[in-house]
Amino acid sequence: MVVALVLWLAAALSVLLYLIVRRMRFTQAFHFPGPRAWPLLGNCHLLLGTQSDFFRLCNRLGTENPGGVFQLWVGMRPFVFLYKSDVIKPLMTSSSHLEKNFEYSLTRRWLGNGLITSKDEEWQKHRKMLTSCFHFNILKEFSLPVW
Repeated sequence: MVVALVLWLAAALSVLLYLIVRRMRFTQAFHFPGPRAWPLLGNCHLLLGTQSDFFRLCNRLGTENPGGVFQLWVGMRPFVFLYKSDVIKPLMTSSSHLEKNFEYSLTRRWLGNGLITSKDEEWQKHRKMLTSCFHFNILKEFSLPVW
């Protein structure tokens, strides 16, 4: 009986401590809309399908949120997704936040080593090359709409 009570108190204290730490570490992430996350698991239950299921989920969440920004929790880590081009453009054209998190290395096999996944120096090299290729005058020849 005493052992069960001690185990129950330890479990309750662990959950309480988890909630306090999560709140302190990720206060800013709670401002983004997204599906409700489960304790410890986050939104992992939504990620159990195929890649097509994941893209459909992202498409649904991106269109449901008018700002084009939403979050998914994988375990205890928040991932913020940018869905609309007007939200992504300032991030992709800025050179102030080029250092990538560990998670980018997980997508390298899938996305390659391009503008999204490359590090500082490599990103700037690729960006210079692409800027000259997609100059407005070149795009006018193809009658493509330019933002």
